[in-house]
Amino acid sequence: MIRKGNTTAIVQLAKDKSEKTRIRVEKTISEMALKEEKINFNSVAQKANVSKSWLYKQKDIRTRVETLRGMQISELTPRKPSKSLVQRTY
Repeated sequence: MIRKGNTTAIVQLAKDKSEKTRIRVEKTISEMALKEEKINFNSVAQKANVSKSWLYKQKDIRTRVETLRGMQISELTPRKPSKSLVQRTY
């Protein structure tokens, strides 16, 4: 026989732990972005002390990491100079 009071407390503790973890991860991502640190699933998981699988399961956090990672990659990609900027020398 399961006591309803015990189950309720366990469920509430799990919700609280999940919320604290989410807040810690979001804070970690924000700090990394401000410090212009490399953001990817490995680095966020390590700094926030969570598993990569947890990050992947949280759709909003996953989207945020993928977006920030993509922005960092696009900043590193060399761009072709505009034709108007290329000076011809003869």
